[in-house]
Amino acid sequence: MAAGGGGGAGGGRQGCRLKFSREAVLATLEGQTKEVQLWEQLEVGYALRNLPRIFCPHAACSCPLLLPATGEQPLPSNQPSTCPACGKGFCPRCRIPGWHKGYSCAQYQALPPEERNPDTAAVLRLSAARSWQRCPQCRSLVERAGGCNYIRCRCGRQFCYQCGLPYLSSKPSPTNLHGTQACRCPLWHG
Repeated sequence: MAAGGGGGAGGGRQGCRLKFSREAVLATLEGQTKEVQLWEQLEVGYALRNLPRIFCPHAACSCPLLLPATGEQPLPSNQPSTCPACGKGFCPRCRIPGWHKGYSCAQYQALPPEERNPDTAAVLRLSAARSWQRCPQCRSLVERAGGCNYIRCRCGRQFCYQCGLPYLSSKPSPTNLHGTQACRCPLWHG
């Protein structure tokens, strides 16, 4: 049974009330560089517990970082920051590793949560640069290689490639053998 009440790491129902000096902890961790770094991060986190702070969003780091005090210069808008502990970049406003290149913080926050992954954001930037369209039903990316503006997605939704609006009907009309468009875009893109 552990000293201070027993019951394992948490000290049982009573909780461990033993206090160790910083020197004793560091002496116990001597030669264990990673554990010393973790201890120091825990110390800093405890010292900053009542101050406004964020944590480095990189999983291997998580260093606590002070936020600017009220009245000081606010967090930088639309520019990345670098964690002083791990040296990796992140967005302090969106609190994500890396940077949402091609998007302002407001544009990035407006994305659905499933599209906020940095890899997904990179594909979306590429799709915008190449003028790909998204299916209005399943949100899959569609690239038109040629032909008319009519698209039938793999999910079955029919839509106009030029504007993205779904077709109202799949019944052929006198001007469009694919059905009735919800838009006034030309069937053939010049």
